[in-house]
Amino acid sequence: ELARDQIDAKLKLGDLDFFEQASVPPSPVHTLAQYAESWLTAAGLRLKPSSIEQYRGRLNRHILPVLGPRLLTEITRPVIRDFIGQVAKGPNRRTPDRPLSRSTTRESLRTLSAILTTAADDEVIPFNPCRGIGKYVAVQSEAPEVREIEVFSREDLAHLLTVARQDCPEYFPFLFTLARTGMRLGED
Repeated sequence: ELARDQIDAKLKLGDLDFFEQASVPPSPVHTLAQYAESWLTAAGLRLKPSSIEQYRGRLNRHILPVLGPRLLTEITRPVIRDFIGQVAKGPNRRTPDRPLSRSTTRESLRTLSAILTTAADDEVIPFNPCRGIGKYVAVQSEAPEVREIEVFSREDLAHLLTVARQDCPEYFPFLFTLARTGMRLGED
């Protein structure tokens, strides 16, 4: 009660010095590239290495080339919408003549949103400009969903297994298991 009365008295006298004394120095403003690197480092403590690798890949291929040099405070909702359009039109790694799939565009947006959510939590920016903007992915990207999986034909697979059995018998069981189960490298 005494503190409130003292503050009221200072306000009535026009003494605002206590506001300046209590002010907190502003946080340094980072570029997205700088903040993303520290975000990845922190995320590495709680996520699997394969997840960090996926985040880093999306950052390097899609996000940082477009937004990396921008200050976090410059990333607004219109900037995010433009980013979605640029990423959606970007070249596909496996089929460069086709745009990226909606799922790739959406995952890039989710990665960016995770970084900006952390920046908002850290009070570096006032809010996450990506929040609720995912609806623009379907509108901006007209690319049909394309499965980017290249598989062996029956003849190619039979030839591979025949060569492996004859020339590299130690690898035959491994290749045979992959072929028959559809397992990918890294799956147990």
